[in-house]
Amino acid sequence: MAKITGVISILLALVLISSCGKIEKHEEFQLPEKFEHHKLGKIVSITPRALVDSLKAEVNIDIYFIREAIPDNPAHIVSIPGMKEIQLSEMFYVAETLSTERPIYLICLWGDDSRRIAGRLAIDGITSYCLDGGSYRLWKEMQANGLELPKSNSKTDR
Repeated sequence: MAKITGVISILLALVLISSCGKIEKHEEFQLPEKFEHHKLGKIVSITPRALVDSLKAEVNIDIYFIREAIPDNPAHIVSIPGMKEIQLSEMFYVAETLSTERPIYLICLWGDDSRRIAGRLAIDGITSYCLDGGSYRLWKEMQANGLELPKSNSKTDR
């Protein structure tokens, strides 16, 4: 009985040793030495005055007005030179064509939709500038403080 136990012990030891050697030979499952993380975009809040100053300085920017519904008072949608109007649901399709090298300005009526879209674009590496308070706040600031938009901006008109 002791001889049979000894033979079985030796066979089990040989199987264990040979199986350990086979695991070490598989080098294809090793982790990479360096892992590249996706670069996220930023969300920057801007005031109406900062937007007007950028337009007057003729900064080459892409401006999107994101519309979800028709507002009660259409006068609250300020017409900005070079601004592209787009439905909220279509913005995700347009997002695939945007460059990660160039920031975009997002404006909506109250500021909430543009912030939500900017959060989604940041995941794709796109930096977005959101107008605080949206077009409504820009309209109010223009009324109260006499802010004026440039009539035409050759760099942003397309």
